[in-house]
Amino acid sequence: MLNKNKRIMLVVLSFGMLLFGLLLAGCSQTGAGDFDKDAIEEVLAIQFNGPDEEFIDVMWNPEYKTVVDGAEVNEKFDKYIQETYGEYFTESALDTFMRTFGGAYQSFAHSNDYTLNLKG
Repeated sequence: MLNKNKRIMLVVLSFGMLLFGLLLAGCSQTGAGDFDKDAIEEVLAIQFNGPDEEFIDVMWNPEYKTVVDGAEVNEKFDKYIQETYGEYFTESALDTFMRTFGGAYQSFAHSNDYTLNLKG
């Protein structure tokens, strides 16, 4: 019986040390959240200030659009998006972001003569 209690105590202590180590490692990343917070604030500032007339122009102006293999291509828009948002997103995340709502707020504001102004 004493052997069984020692084993249980060893398992509990081992598990506790493992949990403590994971907790310590997770909490010791100084500054990691600061970049994420700064990146989020920058993207929000870009999205909710404007409308950005250059963004609207390169997005909607037909002179920048061509058809390649049956698909519409806008290299000027792609370049603008990469320069504006590229440092904040991976390539696939940027594509998803732009396809879902990346241009929605700016386009809506422009179409309805609204001015977006992010505060706080």
